[in-house]
Amino acid sequence: MSFLLGTRRGLDACSSPRGTFAVLALDHRQNLRAELHPADPDAATYEEMAAFKRAVVRALAPVATGTLLDPEIGAAQAVADGSLPGSAGLLVAIEATGYEGSPKARISRILPGWSVEQAKRMGASAVKLLLYYHPGAANAADQERLLARVAAAAVGG
Repeated sequence: MSFLLGTRRGLDACSSPRGTFAVLALDHRQNLRAELHPADPDAATYEEMAAFKRAVVRALAPVATGTLLDPEIGAAQAVADGSLPGSAGLLVAIEATGYEGSPKARISRILPGWSVEQAKRMGASAVKLLLYYHPGAANAADQERLLARVAAAAVGG
């Protein structure tokens, strides 16, 4: 399989010399609120969540092949303050948290005001899209189109 040069570079930045991935996944938003304050998730502040993510990134990014962060609480902060080393692969989640639709036809959405291009400008090596998909679902074609748009943007198409 051959990849465009930029795609190959992004994969290399997030993988080991053997081509394997050990990614620190810290793109949690709502679930993190519940973990920080189980009795009252709404008590978790933006500052608290960002500080937690930066601390985890500082501790674990050096032993991961890449770090997955979200653009709302984590990615820019970890890059800007140096918590994420410049040599580390950065993956940025671009989907909105949660989902719409029925359990048999969930709808994935791009985070409003966010794009693959913005992730690239931040220095992302790759983007992540959580895509709810079943080939027999009523919305399968819509989900396929969303994936195609994101993939085309990611490889520069």
